[in-house]
Amino acid sequence: MFSLTLNQFIKYNVTQMHQFILHQNTDHFEIIIPRRRFLPVHKKYQVFWEFHLAAYAGHLIAGVGEHFAYNVPSPHAQRPFRFEIHTRNHQSFIDALSGIITGIYFKQDINDFENSASKFFLDAFNTNIDPATIGLIIQANQILGNDISF
Repeated sequence: MFSLTLNQFIKYNVTQMHQFILHQNTDHFEIIIPRRRFLPVHKKYQVFWEFHLAAYAGHLIAGVGEHFAYNVPSPHAQRPFRFEIHTRNHQSFIDALSGIITGIYFKQDINDFENSASKFFLDAFNTNIDPATIGLIIQANQILGNDISF
């Protein structure tokens, strides 16, 4: 298994990412999305949103693999979000990673990613879809719903 920490790939274009992934000579990947540190003033909403975006990112990753697993970190810890995937469809995997990196780290494209993530979140709660990352969605909802305090 090869580990990819997404913020280390923000300067890669799709071609460079494709070459890098193929060079690893594996179909089994761990994708790591580091957590951010927030000021206490708006921390609850920011941590909710972080889990919300991670749930959507994980769902996109799951959609291109044969096998998928993920963890749900504590909202109080700085442990990263981790996703494991086994995929032979490297091009779809790279396209998903590229979209996630652009959506999370580049402000000019974040609205499209956030709008899609919001639609995903609503569709999951309205049972219009079967989300691959239901644990992250539940955790995000608990953060927002006063079940967890900061």
